[in-house]
Amino acid sequence: MPHSMCVAGNKILIAFMNSSDAVIALSYYVASIALFYVALKQWDVFRGVSRWFIFSYGLFIISCGTTHIMDVVVFYYPHYWLQAAIVFWTALVAIPITWFTISVVPWFIGLGVGPEELSSMVNKLQLQVAELTKLQHQVDLKSPEDQDYIEICEKLHQAEKRVEQHNEAINVLVSKTLAWEGVDAR
Repeated sequence: MPHSMCVAGNKILIAFMNSSDAVIALSYYVASIALFYVALKQWDVFRGVSRWFIFSYGLFIISCGTTHIMDVVVFYYPHYWLQAAIVFWTALVAIPITWFTISVVPWFIGLGVGPEELSSMVNKLQLQVAELTKLQHQVDLKSPEDQDYIEICEKLHQAEKRVEQHNEAINVLVSKTLAWEGVDAR
């Protein structure tokens, strides 16, 4: 017996439930298409584990959308075995996604910086490299006999240390990212 019989033919309730399921399914499909599109356009960015993750997550999202389509179908046709098979498939796809999501939590927590912080680090590094370049130019224009030569050399040395420290911090973050991607950073 189709589900429409269970709600006693209440057209408003049927329309409300079916339109909601259809919108949810459409949203799932659009999200999956967008995810796959980004992954294909940025294929060289995604390596190893993240390619598998994006593909699996997209498959899971499509499967979830299909369960909502089946909710609409069984309102009119009693295809419960097909619905059960699709729900079971979705559950099977959910298992590795759940495991993988849980397994990357420590990695995400270990990053310690978000996109804003990384952008700030890169901006600071760029400013320090500009300062370093300026000081190097000043040193090149001076002769060792000039009075402020030693002072400029000391400033240059301090600027080199700051650039090195910021560069090292960015390299650590990049190494963690590449380790997650399955790429050897060395």
